[in-house]
Amino acid sequence: MEIEVGEFVRTKSGYIAKLIKYLENTETYMFDEYIQEIQNNRYTCISKNELKKEIVKHSKNLIELIEEGDYINGERVVEVIKGKEDESTYVLHVEALNTYKFVTKKEIKTILTHEQYKQNCYNMNNKNILIKRIEAAKTAKMAIAIALCMPGQKQPEIIINHYSSLDAKKEYYLKAYDDDLCLKANKEIRMLAIAITEADIFVDFQKQVQTLEF
Repeated sequence: MEIEVGEFVRTKSGYIAKLIKYLENTETYMFDEYIQEIQNNRYTCISKNELKKEIVKHSKNLIELIEEGDYINGERVVEVIKGKEDESTYVLHVEALNTYKFVTKKEIKTILTHEQYKQNCYNMNNKNILIKRIEAAKTAKMAIAIALCMPGQKQPEIIINHYSSLDAKKEYYLKAYDDDLCLKANKEIRMLAIAITEADIFVDFQKQVQTLEF
């Protein structure tokens, strides 16, 4: 399987990136975005052999890599309609508004694949996960949802932080919460889970945290 410079690639882990260079002497592909993760470190390069194991599909047309369940500009794709190559259109279901709308490939600003979304919804037990998810949300220009264990409440409380405030929130969380993610001022308040989110992703996240144990 030959991949040309300028093509987009989708991997089993849900990374989508554009090939910008191939180094023949080391048989290494260089991409414009992260293409793999090894021991919590992400890389924009990958060997030819590793890419063969990881690749799901590739195309010069980005829209051909989008799948149902992916999030485009923070909204969930429930159907992909193939139109003309230069005007291919996504049908997006905006769950929070219970409606549909169309988005062309020219309007795509961010992509969060369904594989990456599942990886980005974590039960948290340390600050490293918190920092990693905040940084990923900043890159995607998306918000985060955090589920908190609160005293006297039977269900987790969920708070949303817009991406424009993530730097300030990160600084606050690192100061206000201990290494076990308990609030220093009240140890009964504890972070349970975090997800990269927008309006309709929040609905999915809310359903998942209902099953978390306090």
